[in-house]
Order: sequence, then structure tokens, then C-alpha cells
Amino acid sequence: MDAHDFVIGYRSVDSRFPNIDDRYMRREMPFIAAVVAAIKALAMDNPEAFREFLQANRQLEFMPVQRLLAWGLQQLAPHSPSEVLEFLTEDARRLVIGTYHDVHADSNRLIRIVAPYLDDQQIRKLEHAILCWNRYAFLPDSDAKARLHRLQWTREHRLRLLRAIPAERMSPSCRQHLTEEERAFPGLQDADIRSYR
Repeated sequence: MDAHDFVIGYRSVDSRFPNIDDRYMRREMPFIAAVVAAIKALAMDNPEAFREFLQANRQLEFMPVQRLLAWGLQQLAPHSPSEVLEFLTEDARRLVIGTYHDVHADSNRLIRIVAPYLDDQQIRKLEHAILCWNRYAFLPDSDAKARLHRLQWTREHRLRLLRAIPAERMSPSCRQHLTEEERAFPGLQDADIRSYR
């Protein structure tokens, strides 16, 4: 399933590709659960082999592949935070790795895991990448109202990403920006669609 050509993101292939935190997936989709477990184990037990896998697949356009890479990189974060930061910031689509229910789920998880290991300069680089990120490659509408809505939605997406950086690690200017955006969008959920399971 392809997104609109003006929306930043990877090709979804199948919106049912599961949330790894879901117990249902482990019980009902054992093959996918086994692949996820294997990627995590590879990254923990043989980081160099995982890096080869990462290099061979990092340019693929498919969301499931990017999610697998992000899950493996979670294991490398404590020892290779620069590598994780590069992955997150080298392609705008890396800030929108997730599920149908939460398009930032895996990106945010990776940000939360790596942030404690980044130095101040690296945190600023991450903040800058988020603050400059756009959900839309371009705005196709000639309608001013639709353009305004898309700009607002992009701000909401950025806010959701900024929340993943621990407040104590943020620069003062970014923390102030976060506070202002929280006021501008009170009650903004981190999920796109709530699950009722």
C-alpha cells in the first residue's frame, strides 16, 4: 500500500505488520515474532553481522524492513549512539517509522532509547532534524485552508517526536518550544488511532 506521493514515509506493504509490543502478535503471528527476536539477538550477539545487514538494507523503501532495522538499532544504542543518530537523521522518512496506529512508534522508541547516550551536540542535531522535519514533501493543494491544515498537522507530528527526547536532555530553547507547542495543541495524543483491543 503506497502513501500519497506528497506524504513523507516508507511504503507500508501491509498495514497489518504488527506492533512488536503486542502480545497478540507473539501468539498469533509467531513467524513475524521470530524474525523480530532474531534481529534483536543478532544485534546483541553479533553487532558486526547486524551492521552488515543494516548496510545491505538501509536504503530499502519498505516500512517492515525499516522497522526491523530500528529494532536492531535499539540494541546498539548504548554502545553506538552516533550510529543510531545517523540512521534517524540521514533520511526524513526515518522519523516516521511505525505502525498504522502510531506512525512514529518505532522512531520515538529509538529516540527514547538513544537520547541518554547522546552528547549535547548530538542532541542538538536530533532536535534540529525534528524541528526542520515536514510530514509533506510538498503541499499539492491550491486551497489555502488545506495548506494551513497540513502545516498544523506537521507541527503536531513534530510535537509527538519532540516528546520522545527526555526533557532533561533538551536544550533550553527546544524545551521552551515544546512547552509552547503543548499549549498550542492541548490533549494531543501520541497515537494516530487508538486501539480498543
